[in-house]
Amino acid sequence: HSRETRQWRTVSAAAPDAGRDDRTRWSALTLEWSPRRPVLLSAAVRSERRSSNLAAHDFRATIYALAARLSF
Repeated sequence: HSRETRQWRTVSAAAPDAGRDDRTRWSALTLEWSPRRPVLLSAAVRSERRSSNLAAHDFRATIYALAARLSF
């Protein structure tokens, strides 16, 4: 789990991101399983959310991943 706050400080007040404040949070969970010696299976999910004082920069995302690794 992580949290980050970012304040956009620009030289020019005319810049599109002038005064922008973002707060980003994310959490992740990864599971790994090795049913046999050379095989590793993994599954992961990550949830990410950003809120900003400029509405066009808000977002929410959920990312899923599956992987298989074969070592020889």
